[in-house]
Amino acid sequence: MYSGYNVVRVYNGKKKAINEFNNLNQGLFNSSRKSQFLSGLMQPIMAFIGNFSYLAVCVVRSDFS
Repeated sequence: MYSGYNVVRVYNGKKKAINEFNNLNQGLFNSSRKSQFLSGLMQPIMAFIGNFSYLAVCVVRSDFS
């Protein structure tokens, strides 16, 4: 919209442009928030899987000893 600012002003499209920007901005905010949440979950999940696999190896190893 920045390059066509004069056209937007002449045809009274400021409110529509602001609404469209707000909708796009809200969508970006929601996706960013979900992405950060899932990213924050990955490290604990991977640590759990690593610890669980270590435990499984210990249990299996003790059965064969």
